[in-house]
Order: sequence, then C-alpha cells, then structure tokens
Amino acid sequence: MKVTDAKGAGDLGIMKITKILASCTAALLLVACAGGPNERSTGQVLDDATILAKTKAALVNDPEIKGSSIDVDVERGVVTLTGVARSQREKDKVVQTAYGVTGVKSVQTDIQIKAPNP
Repeated sequence: MKVTDAKGAGDLGIMKITKILASCTAALLLVACAGGPNERSTGQVLDDATILAKTKAALVNDPEIKGSSIDVDVERGVVTLTGVARSQREKDKVVQTAYGVTGVKSVQTDIQIKAPNP
C-alpha cells in the first residue's frame, strides 16, 4: 500500500527521481562519447566521414581532375591529399576543390607531379 497525501505527492517524488536519473544517464552517455583530449569524439568522427565523402565526390565529379590518382584522409576537419597529379595546374585544382568542401578547416598536400607518358 502506497502512502500519499491528497494531492499524490508520492507519485511526484518518484517522477522527480526518475527525471534526475534519466538526466544523469544522458550526461554519462555524452561524456563517454567525448573521448580523451587526443581522441576524436563521435561527432568529430562523423563530421570527418562526411567531409571525406564530400571531398572524394567533388574530386571524382570534376572533369579536370577526374582521372587523377588522389587519396583523401580527414582528421578533425584537416584534409590530407596524397597521390599523383599530371601537372601543377591539376594539383592546384585538387587543392582548390578540397578547400571548397563545407567543413574543411585546412588542406595538407603531398601530391607528386608526374607528367603522363606520351
């Protein structure tokens, strides 16, 4: 048998405790997803994955650089480009395209220039 006053105060106490427990659980889950100072949070990983996909798509869809052999890596919004371009102009276009992707903070490049064989 539950003891309450005329206004159901016992039920209100249980509701408050439930809300507090739910809030604490949510806070703990958010902290668990944050990672350490040298680790990317879940949000950062998802953001980087989105930037990676958009950058690769932009490079593939650009007819001037479509045939290039460029690898893309992203960490905390910093895009690293490696591979081979056929000319300095093509290399510049690859870097410019990467900078044009939403969310990119900076671009590092290790693209080598090799003219195509005649």
